Amino acid sequence: MASKTFKPDTPQPTELRWFNYRQNNSGGSFVKNDDVSINVVIQATSLKEANRIAEDRAGVYFDGVRKGYDCSCCGDRWYRPWEEDGMEIPTTFVTIEDWAEDTAQDSWEPKSGESAVILYYADGAKTVYYKD
Repeated sequence: MASKTFKPDTPQPTELRWFNYRQNNSGGSFVKNDDVSINVVIQATSLKEANRIAEDRAGVYFDGVRKGYDCSCCGDRWYRPWEEDGMEIPTTFVTIEDWAEDTAQDSWEPKSGESAVILYYADGAKTVYYKD
């Protein structure tokens, strides 16, 4: 169901990395809609830029327990990744689309037919991956 694929012979600029925002099921459930799923993955040049895109475009928020959004027993729904967490994909062995498809299929949640991964590309494109 991917709508955009990088060709293997078309390298991405090395300054772009992928930052994965993995959702915690705070309160016993995940939030899923057109902009957010269990994994929200942002392509950006820095963690600061990725955090801005995650908050502005995807609806990711941080410090949810402190702000009263999330369950204090379960913890925050979203955590900021570390700068070192940025993935440099594609590699010799995998594209970001392959990684997203594998992640969508390997997740215990969501149910079949529901979104599992949303990629936000640096050029503004967005691709949603669903569990089969």
